[in-house]
Amino acid sequence: MAARDAWLAVALAAVAAALGALQGLGNADLALSDLLRPQAPQASHDIVIVAIDEPSLERMGRWPWPRLRHAELLEQLMPLAPRAIGFDVLLTEASSPQEDAVLADVMRRSARVVLPVSSQPDGSLLAPLALYANAARALGRVDVVVDDDGLVRSVPFGGKPDHLAVAMAAIGGSGNPGSGAGNGTGLKPWQQSEPTLLDFHEPGQGFLQLSYADVVAGRFDAARLRNAYVLVGMTATGLGDQHATPALPSRGLRPGVDVLATALEAQLTGHAVRRAPAFWNAVANALVVLLACALLVRLPADRAWVVLIGTLVVFGGLVALLRSAAHVQVLPLAGALMLVVAYLAWSTRWLRKTLDYVFTEIGRLRADGAASDARDVPEIGDLAGGLALLQRQSDAMRNAKTVLEQTLDRLPDCTFVVDAERKVLLLNAAARAMFAQVYEPVGADVAQLWSQRLRRADTSGEHPDIRGLGELLVATPATQEVQDAAGSRFLLRCLPRAMPQGQPIGWIATLVDVRASPSRVGLGEESLGHLSHDMRAPQASILSLLELHRAGALQATQAELLDRIGRLAETTLGYADDFIHLARAESTAYDNSPQLLLDVAVEVADELWARARAAGVSITVDGDEAWCRGDRTLLHRAMQNLIDNAIKFAPQGTQIECAVRQAGDRVEFSVRDHGPGLGANPARLFEPFAQGAQGTKGSPGTSARTSGAGLGLALVRTVAQRHGGGAEAANATGGGARVAIWLPAVAAPAGG
Repeated sequence: MAARDAWLAVALAAVAAALGALQGLGNADLALSDLLRPQAPQASHDIVIVAIDEPSLERMGRWPWPRLRHAELLEQLMPLAPRAIGFDVLLTEASSPQEDAVLADVMRRSARVVLPVSSQPDGSLLAPLALYANAARALGRVDVVVDDDGLVRSVPFGGKPDHLAVAMAAIGGSGNPGSGAGNGTGLKPWQQSEPTLLDFHEPGQGFLQLSYADVVAGRFDAARLRNAYVLVGMTATGLGDQHATPALPSRGLRPGVDVLATALEAQLTGHAVRRAPAFWNAVANALVVLLACALLVRLPADRAWVVLIGTLVVFGGLVALLRSAAHVQVLPLAGALMLVVAYLAWSTRWLRKTLDYVFTEIGRLRADGAASDARDVPEIGDLAGGLALLQRQSDAMRNAKTVLEQTLDRLPDCTFVVDAERKVLLLNAAARAMFAQVYEPVGADVAQLWSQRLRRADTSGEHPDIRGLGELLVATPATQEVQDAAGSRFLLRCLPRAMPQGQPIGWIATLVDVRASPSRVGLGEESLGHLSHDMRAPQASILSLLELHRAGALQATQAELLDRIGRLAETTLGYADDFIHLARAESTAYDNSPQLLLDVAVEVADELWARARAAGVSITVDGDEAWCRGDRTLLHRAMQNLIDNAIKFAPQGTQIECAVRQAGDRVEFSVRDHGPGLGANPARLFEPFAQGAQGTKGSPGTSARTSGAGLGLALVRTVAQRHGGGAEAANATGGGARVAIWLPAVAAPAGG
């Protein structure tokens, strides 16, 4: 923790300690303590309230009742041997001498009665008549502590006489209440001790109550009162003995006798809760602030709220635990407030650091002239202008990234942008088409990614060889020849990237298809030679026909002449079209999107239906609904070439069978015909300008519809390989040919 942070933490802890030592922050601290107060359990069954309630008033008349009524009640209770009887009725005025004598005699014989004593505003004590005070077993105070917000949360234990709850507990066997004799005279003002907090019961969980009238009449379950602590008091709302407590909803009123019963329960169970002394209250609030500050300096700025919420929850839980387990009430508001102040101070500090960074960057932009317009650079201290400038610069960076991605996608070769840890940052569409079926390339180790599809060209074996691929990133620059599982060869080139100051930040790597490299120039010249030779023949035929027509040596109508010239021109255009499609398949970027291959096959078959019918053959398509990734236009063209090639050589009256099948991680499209077959070397058909038995020019059984430059199957193989797959050709069992392409299978897209 830095010195500045340490001093801030100490200052906040000192303020929390000072406020805690003052025993809280008034009503707000009391209200917070009420929220953290644990819920009291079910009330004790040893305490029973005999209630002077509304039904008793209706049956026995207006209050006050004759003293003989109270004598009758005590006579009913005495045979049940209650442990103690708290008679919460102030007997401060004399009645008839006979009734007073009878009631005093019953009290004396019971030897279990505790009478109430109440403090007056002037500090004096309001005690029962001496006759009753001497007859009672003990006197007990019934005072409560009313807090500044008007709620009763505690009662005072201690002093002489002690609280009524303490006297009852002593009579019942939990202490010595002292003799009742002499307690009725000479009482001095009492100095109360620290108030004892009470955990009041929620409605429905309180003490057993019996109606006064029912007990006098003997209509009650005697077992409920036997050996019990009995409190006799007023519960009728019109008699005025009501207190507001925090346990009831909306600060509802609670009868005073219920408060006495709660105090008695606390005395009997030992769960009397005391407020923590000033020193310990200060220490608790200070420690929680120091703990939060220690956590704040170790977490990122965006996690500061986690510290605040977490510390508040833990502090509140500890406060509740101390009250329920240790019976000590810590007032937590001082610490909670300082936690909020610490959070605000920490957030403000990080905001200040952010602003300093913003204005530092603004100064650099001004110095470097990075803004498009000098007027765009705000003055130091202009927060709104600085944020707007950073927003513009951020937008420019995003736009530049988009342009970079689009530019990479237009490159025909597989291209990777790699960081200093060899992780892939960007790759183009060609690279995705080749590697996406392995796993997600972005973020992957580039050497491991390459090893899934490539091996060094100077090694052999079924599995890729990772050795040496990662070593390319050490050399500056580096080039190595590699090959994929199908045997296609590539040049793997790695060029380093560096900051303007020279620090290395990664590499740019490309996979160049050897067929598209400078060594391919010779093949390009050979292709043009073949193409020019094949195109020259129909063009020469056209010129010969025109010359014979002009000389009058051609015995044909004008319509026949034009038809023959048109067919020769179409042948020439077909040669050129095949060559252009092959060149595009080898060089252009692909639109790599999910494709349902069976849909493409059906679409191609529909387009070629008329041509197949004219040739006297039929086309069937069936198979699996398998998905791959690819350029739909090029896949369409490749499948069209396969079916068109079958139409050329299929005998009339036969069927061309097209099928899409998925096997493991690959999906295959195959075309089967019943023609003359492919000869002894079917694989050679995929080379440009190569033809097998089906395409041997001038061979018996061929027709005009079998002519071509030999580029159709070359395009098929190129498209398949550019998609990470391959092409196959074989003579079919029973005659004819079977030609197929396969591509890496992918899962169906969501909603696909």
